[in-house]
Amino acid sequence: MASKRALVILAKGAEEMETVIPTDVMRRAGIKVTVAGLTGKEPVQCSRDVFICPDASLEDARKEGPYDVVVLPGGNLGAQNLSESAAVKDILKDQESRKGLIAAICAGPTALLAHGIGYGSKVTTHPLAKDKMMNGAHYSYSESRVEKDGNILTSRGPGTSFEFGLAIVETLLGKEVAEQMSSKHEFTWVLFLCHYQLGELELFFSEIGPVLQSMADTGLHQEHVSTNSTGPAGWCPVVLPAGERNGGKGQRQCVRHSHISSADSRITRGN
Repeated sequence: MASKRALVILAKGAEEMETVIPTDVMRRAGIKVTVAGLTGKEPVQCSRDVFICPDASLEDARKEGPYDVVVLPGGNLGAQNLSESAAVKDILKDQESRKGLIAAICAGPTALLAHGIGYGSKVTTHPLAKDKMMNGAHYSYSESRVEKDGNILTSRGPGTSFEFGLAIVETLLGKEVAEQMSSKHEFTWVLFLCHYQLGELELFFSEIGPVLQSMADTGLHQEHVSTNSTGPAGWCPVVLPAGERNGGKGQRQCVRHSHISSADSRITRGN
């Protein structure tokens, strides 16, 4: 059986995690992934000033099509650049006409809206992209972390990148392969130091500050929380909206590392 093939379209301003994590997951599953630079093969500056080197230019990658899945990472600027690209529109229209899988994450689904793709589908996005996505009532909205409706697969943001990648693997290669991937590689969430006090969220940033902010903006938290403020061995601090646990009394929260699988996720949407 021929290998499945994926095209990841990388635009300036793309979100790093949403680009690299699904690409890594797909490659581990044996999917041949081409990361194509929207404007060429030069390194692409992403949303947190990380540069990613594409495998090919989009122009050259198109010549090697068709692909089993076309993947659109998010990032506000990245999604805008995808939305304004005539080449992306042509690729998506062709993929849709062939009933090929189209996968978009975070703000990436707004490019589907811009190019008239998947109208009538149920989709999810980053919460901050919801209003834009619902403009014109072309889609129905889901609060799910990953949503698949026909050949349209969408997801919420950086914090759902592993699940997004596994959902692509499951669609192309089957549930058993996705579950084996999840079990074999023990995809693990490690959310970093967070402290909240009386009604306000206070993040302690280092180099990971922008990543934490994205996770906090997405409203993600862990279900199982300990009020031990010292963070015992085997526990890690977690991002929590202020006041969500213990009546907002300002205690630092720690949680055990939890493993993501297609069947069991301990990460849930915050209110």
